[in-house]
Amino acid sequence: MEQLIISCMLIGYLFSWAYFFRAFTRVRHEAFEVKQDSREKEAFLRRLISASSTVDTGLAANSVIQQLVSERSLKFQYASLLMWLEPRNKLVYLGTNIPKQYSGTVLEHINELYDSIPAGNAVFSQSKEIGFLEYPFASEREICAEYLVPLYHSGKFIGALYAESSVKQPEELLRQDFFKLIIENLSLVLNNIVLMKRVLAQANEDSLTKLYNRNYLLNYYDTLRLLHCDYALILLDIDFFKSCNDTYGHLAGDYVLKEVSNVLQRSARLGFDGVFRYGGEEFLIILRDAPKSLAMQRAEEIRQEIQGLALEYSGETLKITISAGVFNADITKSLDDNLICADKALYYSKRYGRNRVTEYSSACDEEV
Repeated sequence: MEQLIISCMLIGYLFSWAYFFRAFTRVRHEAFEVKQDSREKEAFLRRLISASSTVDTGLAANSVIQQLVSERSLKFQYASLLMWLEPRNKLVYLGTNIPKQYSGTVLEHINELYDSIPAGNAVFSQSKEIGFLEYPFASEREICAEYLVPLYHSGKFIGALYAESSVKQPEELLRQDFFKLIIENLSLVLNNIVLMKRVLAQANEDSLTKLYNRNYLLNYYDTLRLLHCDYALILLDIDFFKSCNDTYGHLAGDYVLKEVSNVLQRSARLGFDGVFRYGGEEFLIILRDAPKSLAMQRAEEIRQEIQGLALEYSGETLKITISAGVFNADITKSLDDNLICADKALYYSKRYGRNRVTEYSSACDEEV
């Protein structure tokens, strides 16, 4: 009997030790996972901050987006970093991975969403048990949840993070410490990018028209190539501009250039199109990720709007027109090669009556 009691005690002791060992191992494993998780989160935040260190603001913003969608704990399929554009009171893309066929419409949805909420509030929307969210192109991309989080720096609203997920997410994500850290770091990143854009604007902006200058054109084009963006060119010229200068003086000419520039700026899609003063009275518009038909449509709309202007100057009414050449560019070719085609189309418009838009074709080659 005594031997049986000893055996039972020994077995009990072994079971207790085994249980303790399993519990100890589990605690150590959980502690390791917590430590490992903490290290991964710290590394993620460092990558997020370093993404804004490049001078190219477009690449910086898209690098941030890449980091956000690759972070497994967030479960974001699509993310957009947006800047608040004060003159227009609109959010515009700095970077996004939303497919180009949807991005313009989604940007309109983002601005409508922002306008509908009290200042400073974040938005979280989630679909019902079955189905997807109902804003445009949400169901096509199987979006079940969306977030719009305003970003502030030194108390000033500077932009927002917009994110979409194809899996249902808890609203508590907005209140998690790690997510709050991400937002704090994104605010710093966005502020760095905005400051860099302002510095670059001073160097890359035409002082008269406030459009991009020719010096910036090559940098802009290099960014398009790095991002593998399709694009179209609209090269346009003010008809008989020299005559306007000779008749009314150079101040009148400057006034005309500013008014034409305003029309071009209004025509540009926020966050997509680049508008340049190419030289003298010549302007260039680069339409990024645009359907082939859009360039001709946009050029014709610009031509009609400028033709309808009645510019009052020193008691005189100035009427002006423009001629334009359009070319859907080949991203594998140099900018100069693509511009040659746009220039040939512009020359064709000039030769055949002015105040018209011509899309490049083989007929344009025959006229040069």
